Amino acid sequence: MAEMAPRVVQETARQRKMDGGEARYDTVVVGAGVAGLSAALVLGRSRRRVLVLDGGEPRNAPSSGAHGFFSRDGIPPAELLRIGREQLAPYESVEYRRARARKAGDVSGAFEVVL
Repeated sequence: MAEMAPRVVQETARQRKMDGGEARYDTVVVGAGVAGLSAALVLGRSRRRVLVLDGGEPRNAPSSGAHGFFSRDGIPPAELLRIGREQLAPYESVEYRRARARKAGDVSGAFEVVL
């Protein structure tokens, strides 16, 4: 039998039991750039269960600075992303993972993301 790719799974045994072994999120944010982290922050503040997937290759990495952000104009991109991740920490409903989404789609009426 072919080995199946891992699915997004909960960290706690209690939650796995409740969800049949699979994690349930309101939103999966694919990409942990400025826009993805901002979306996760707003959703986390709204008490939504969010998974943020960071593939580790920010598109603005070669840039010397990020511009157009109030109070942060010219900040190095890596520093801006560090601050964004740090600001997600207080929101227990937001989970951050260094991972890539390999596949996403409809499975039996639910949306599934395969890592």
